[in-house]
Amino acid sequence: MLTRAEFDRYLEFFNSRDYDAVLGHYVAVPTISFGGITLRSRAAIRSFYSFFHAAVDERILIDAFLSSEERVVLEARVHLTGLRDVSPASIQAEYPGLVIPPSGKTLVLPQYIHYRVSGNKFESAHCVLSDQPRLLPD
Repeated sequence: MLTRAEFDRYLEFFNSRDYDAVLGHYVAVPTISFGGITLRSRAAIRSFYSFFHAAVDERILIDAFLSSEERVVLEARVHLTGLRDVSPASIQAEYPGLVIPPSGKTLVLPQYIHYRVSGNKFESAHCVLSDQPRLLPD
């Protein structure tokens, strides 16, 4: 079973953009889905986050954590702060439906995040909104 301390270490890797360490927490062929986007390989995950994190500082704040042998379930707030403006056309060309906030703006996405776990590695991660996103005031 994945402990909260082990998950926090994974989150440190994610927040510091250490993609090798992040992907080391996943099985060989993982799936991540969110906002109509599904990534079905380590290469696809790395490609997406390289694109996304070039434009957005993403921070995951955990409000609730539950873990079992087969699952990790979170209630979280995902803070997305725009680092640079990206044209809607280039976003849609790469990842249709993806939301990137304008430079300097922070969007908060309340989410439920469900991880399936096998042998202490993530098989999949599925993220859904638990409430309406909100833009933080300047």
